[in-house]
Amino acid sequence: MKAKMSDIAKKAGVSIAAVSLVLNGKPGVSEKTRKKIFKIIKESDYVPLRQKRESTRVIANVNLIIISDQHGVVNEIYQKNPFFDTLVQCTAEHIDKFGGTLQINTVQIESLHEEINRIISRTTVVNAIVLATDLDENDIDFIESKIKNVVFVDTSFRKLRADFVTPDNYQGAYAAGMFLLSHNYRRIGYLASNKATQNFLSRREGIRDSLATQNIKLAKNDFYVVDFANLFSENSLNCIDYNDLPEAFFCENDIIAIRLIKELTHRNFRVPRDIGIMGFDDVSTAALCSPELTTVHIPTIQIVEQAVRDLQAQVASKDFRGQKTFITTEIIEREST
Repeated sequence: MKAKMSDIAKKAGVSIAAVSLVLNGKPGVSEKTRKKIFKIIKESDYVPLRQKRESTRVIANVNLIIISDQHGVVNEIYQKNPFFDTLVQCTAEHIDKFGGTLQINTVQIESLHEEINRIISRTTVVNAIVLATDLDENDIDFIESKIKNVVFVDTSFRKLRADFVTPDNYQGAYAAGMFLLSHNYRRIGYLASNKATQNFLSRREGIRDSLATQNIKLAKNDFYVVDFANLFSENSLNCIDYNDLPEAFFCENDIIAIRLIKELTHRNFRVPRDIGIMGFDDVSTAALCSPELTTVHIPTIQIVEQAVRDLQAQVASKDFRGQKTFITTEIIEREST
């Protein structure tokens, strides 16, 4: 006879409501009790009725696949970025709430096909969340062909049918441009990464469109490209003409902005008195640099929650179709503008 929820509650010495809270990943049950309930569930081979409901299917095992590119955004430097720490931590917590386990795999983009095939050959990979910041369309197609249920985080491609959850980079950059305009900056420069990811391309489009509302164009001589992988080398920002600076710089992410503030300070420029600086991402160090960085906040926790929901929906229904979810951002005004 199949075990019921009441049987699990009785064995665990808790109420049926407590078992329900645990199965649905809700608060109100101690960590010790939650683990005890999941242990009994596994031992009893209990199958929750909620698995039949499309939006709440239990995910047993999930692979978080981090694609690393030594020449791109997710390189050795950027993996220390709090955005990625939060992404990994939140994903682990959300999977754990449902009694699942998270396996983290780091894959070098230079050997993407070989390493994905190697992971699949060693273990069964059915459900995955992929940190896809540096991937292109062909990479997305390849991974989707190898893994049954997969959600790609931190990128999106219009032409593909895959499931994406990403910050709304266009909206965030457009809002940043409008913010700078509202603070009477008119000559606005742009400091870009040499790795033109889909995210960065959307941010460039957003800035350009915001400036266009005031008939302002992003001047070619105010658009600078930096080598992101070598950003902290001594001469990394020598490409900038410090004798003819714009009134403000929008930087493609906070790491670039913080590096620029350091360089400007070294050259005796005062931020924001001499020049305004704005970033994107709202990493924790943005509030610790001097002056504190004005930036665009990305709601990482909401991104993770949506990615897990999408993965659950894929697991629950073979008829689920990939969707593109854009999570809106907000301006965080600090001292650098």
